[in-house]
Amino acid sequence: MSDKRKLILACAEQLLLAEGDSAFSMQTIANKVGISKGAIYLHFKSKDELLLAVFERQTAESAR
Repeated sequence: MSDKRKLILACAEQLLLAEGDSAFSMQTIANKVGISKGAIYLHFKSKDELLLAVFERQTAESAR
């Protein structure tokens, strides 16, 4: 997993946990990471794919 993908994923996770899904937008994540919204789509095909990656990360961490 690339460093940029990890950064996007970590930011998305923080945003989702702190503000809920109503604040979860690709533009907000892009702004917080300091990249363009299009750059997120280089790593995640859709918002749903990014959400799924966040949930998979949370599940994996909970299983440890």
